[in-house]
Amino acid sequence: MHVARYYTCKFRAGCSKSSIVQRIRFLKSTLRASCEESGSEVKQLHLHRNSEDFKRAACCTVADAFVMDVEQHREPSDEGVQSDDGSENRALANMFEQTVSANATPVDGVATFDAVVDSALGVWVRLFVPTQLDGGSKESGSKSAETMPLVLYFHGGGFVALTPDVALYDQFCRRLAAHSHAVVVSVCYRLAPEHKFPAAYDDSFTALEWLNSEAAKSLLPPNVDLSRTFLCGDSAGGNIVHHLAVQVAESKDLGPNLKLAGLVLIQPFFGGEERTPAEVRMQNPAILSIDHCDFAWKAFLPPDATRDHPAAHVFGPHSKDLRNVAMPPALIIVGGLDILQDWEMRYAEGMKEAGKDVVVCFYEDGIHVFCLLDQTAPTADKMMLDVASFIATHSQFPTPTNPVASHSQFVIFR
Repeated sequence: MHVARYYTCKFRAGCSKSSIVQRIRFLKSTLRASCEESGSEVKQLHLHRNSEDFKRAACCTVADAFVMDVEQHREPSDEGVQSDDGSENRALANMFEQTVSANATPVDGVATFDAVVDSALGVWVRLFVPTQLDGGSKESGSKSAETMPLVLYFHGGGFVALTPDVALYDQFCRRLAAHSHAVVVSVCYRLAPEHKFPAAYDDSFTALEWLNSEAAKSLLPPNVDLSRTFLCGDSAGGNIVHHLAVQVAESKDLGPNLKLAGLVLIQPFFGGEERTPAEVRMQNPAILSIDHCDFAWKAFLPPDATRDHPAAHVFGPHSKDLRNVAMPPALIIVGGLDILQDWEMRYAEGMKEAGKDVVVCFYEDGIHVFCLLDQTAPTADKMMLDVASFIATHSQFPTPTNPVASHSQFVIFR
């Protein structure tokens, strides 16, 4: 029983509470064991790393709170980590409690390296390089006949939490690199509330520009093809993907070699003042609730802004008309148990109405970020194959038969 179904059942009457405790403990122990087997250093993620105001958020984890609530015969919730200063989001982030160091020794065929993009801003990246396709060493002068696309990845966390070295993101990007035969560059951008809009977008563009730098060229394999660069991200990272693509299309010159080939938005974090049917119906689903969303928008958006701000509501009353904005093809991942699903579908419909090439993969039993929480579950595997197929198609690579590769449908149900 994988995580998506586990979280579904935990909100239903008659669910075994002992099974919930066991599942959480299993996930935590599996994550730690996986980190240790990979040869990476395991360390704690300090959730108050960006502000002294959030020290209390490091005291316990959401997983611990779930276990505590269940053992005290209460319904599982994250109420045990809420605080008056709004630090619950970084306590929620502590569910992803292990971070791992980069490892140049290939694990599952992928080596990892960290690099500083802007030391003054604290922007850095983790590179994931498939070693079987890396083109050989610069010293030997060898070069593979097969070139690789590049995926610039933006992590989630509601703009307020997480980093690329979180173990779940390290594992996910490693799998993404292996499945898509691409170099993945995962970006650490500044977080709110210390760094509000548009800091995350600015840092993301800085990371995109960095790909053309001499520092990047010294780290990237010689056969990486920057003319086939994809933007990919989950949750808040999916939001960044959209805004970065618009920024590039409207006003930014990336140089002669760097071009965007496609966008992958995994359960992107969008919103608005209106409560959607899914928000009203679900209220407090697993991982992400209305309160979490509202807190994240308040932390990230400019003071006095509403959720109809264009950063959140990209097809809202104050948003840009995208009909004349050239954007690459987009794949949008939607989960049927995700409170954001209506906003994600509205985004897809808005993109389609604006004349963009869009396909949606809808995973009926997918909670928010299901692809991270149990990465070998059938639904997560299917999503990874869909993403890899999309990248292969728009990289003009041969690809297995897959509806995403040559879609005739707007929405593909999984």
